[in-house]
Amino acid sequence: MRNIILLFCALLFIFNSCKKSPSEGRDLSIKNLSKHWDHDFDRQRLFKLRLAFAKMVAKAFKSEEFSKYFKNKFGVAKDNHFEELFFALHKDDVIGSSGSTLYEHLKNNIDAEAFDLFGDKLLDLVLQYDPCVVIKLPDVFRQIDWNVREMRPAVIPQMPYMPSPEEMLGENNRFIVYYFTGEVEVSNQRFDYFHVVVKYSEDYALIEPNSFVNDKGISLYELIPQAADCDYGMRKDILELGKPHPYHKSLLVVRKMDVFNRWQSKCGFKGRYWSHAPCPIAPDCPRECVPIEESVIVVDSFRMTMGRIFELNDIHMDESYTYSWTAWSRMEPDFIYRLTVPSLPHEYFETRVFQIQRINSGLNCIPKLYFRSSETFRGRPFPVFGVLKRKVSSMDVVKYSFDMLVYADRLILAGIAHPFHDKIAEVHVSEVYPENLAFIEGCTRGHYSTSGQGGFWLNW
Repeated sequence: MRNIILLFCALLFIFNSCKKSPSEGRDLSIKNLSKHWDHDFDRQRLFKLRLAFAKMVAKAFKSEEFSKYFKNKFGVAKDNHFEELFFALHKDDVIGSSGSTLYEHLKNNIDAEAFDLFGDKLLDLVLQYDPCVVIKLPDVFRQIDWNVREMRPAVIPQMPYMPSPEEMLGENNRFIVYYFTGEVEVSNQRFDYFHVVVKYSEDYALIEPNSFVNDKGISLYELIPQAADCDYGMRKDILELGKPHPYHKSLLVVRKMDVFNRWQSKCGFKGRYWSHAPCPIAPDCPRECVPIEESVIVVDSFRMTMGRIFELNDIHMDESYTYSWTAWSRMEPDFIYRLTVPSLPHEYFETRVFQIQRINSGLNCIPKLYFRSSETFRGRPFPVFGVLKRKVSSMDVVKYSFDMLVYADRLILAGIAHPFHDKIAEVHVSEVYPENLAFIEGCTRGHYSTSGQGGFWLNW
């Protein structure tokens, strides 16, 4: 009798800790959801591949060895940022003592529905049609003590080309959640779960080595425009930093921040300081004094002061922005210079403190979380040291636009408007957000800077 009571209590505990999902009874199959794209074969194929790959990754986390591999290699934060597992670059990684590669381990964990859709060709099709897909542990989970024996992550895919997932998932639901047990849920808050995401890479670009145009048709010189002004457009450096894609062998995978760091090292501001007044060297703004003979400094350093700006549009699952400065002449309609900091992680700035706690238990339960963030109202400065390398009349006034850009699956043509003329600078992005003064802070607070007369950091 005592054993029966204990068994009943254990079953009751499991029932309470693995509560039924409100999505139960709904048809969340890939085949059904992909009907949204019946009118567009290419987008429907990518949608099916992304979700099928996500289900495969979820099932793969059933393995403790795979979980350890992922945690040890992609669950260690640097500058508060977890590295992306760029599938194409890591497909031949060896997983644990079995000797299986990542590719083989995933293939052995294909979901039944995914197999019905793609057979054993799923991973090859992913490499072909979703060549920049990554598996990523969100940076905000750096404070979680993840014991792989007690907890495995759910998997939430970024839905390609879906600005309004609610249309597909119903009610206010924006995310579909997969777990290694085969359980599937929908939710409007992805941080209700401990999870990894499957999405288009934010950190890397897949480029053609002659034109430097990426898989979306965007030039690397649009993503990191100041590189074009460095020696010979940094062509040798960029080719050196790139790695061949294993499927698209004629293309290179380049980490965008590596290109920025190489540019900063070779072509960032390194001149003497100059100022009409005694130089006010501030701890966070070491370049406030600018040498008049070395033209106008565009941006020295900047910081975010509140993290809520990072929650503008979570459907892209963005964990970074590309920060863009555009220098405009009052006298000429074209922009003079653009400079960007590409794919800078939100959590670099340390603007938020998180409270995260698991609220259920059991390895077979999708890990549900209590998740809250609070603001620090300060931010860690990011040094840029960029200079305006254009001849500008000493009588001209140079004004700067500051914008935050998001790059994901969806692509739109957006414009950064000239402050004085009917002219725009075109950018190909998923989203563009203009300056938000409640969250951004630079070194100075002037609206413009005249040529050679001092530094400028933000259009305040």
